[in-house]
Amino acid sequence: MVRSPSVTFALPAVIRLAMYIRKPFLDRVAFNKKNILRRDGYTCQYCNRRGERLTVDHVVPRSRGGETTWINVVAACLRCNLRKGNRLPDESVCGSFASRSIRSSSSPRTCCGHPHGARRCSIRGASTCWRSDAILT
Repeated sequence: MVRSPSVTFALPAVIRLAMYIRKPFLDRVAFNKKNILRRDGYTCQYCNRRGERLTVDHVVPRSRGGETTWINVVAACLRCNLRKGNRLPDESVCGSFASRSIRSSSSPRTCCGHPHGARRCSIRGASTCWRSDAILT
């Protein structure tokens, strides 16, 4: 029974869905800063420092026709991003960026809707993918 101050209703045993809106299954990872940093292992792609003050850098700057895509965007520490500025890696001030190889950037693969990079879930470990998102009562 469902009660309100003035009326009491019987609780239905079955609820019928009058209209269903199909949501398409997306087999891609959202393009955002969190997933770019996760793809690059929270490591600057220019100096290989981990962790602190990471930003997102366009390898080919947007002002020079570079696009905001998985291939053109990498994680960079603030220091390297400021030093590189509006230049291509081979035009940098010290030439240090040209000597370093930027790892091949690509769109991360998905498994259970979470980006894992090259790592894949096994059937045995698949429950760990959703366990962090599950609401356990």
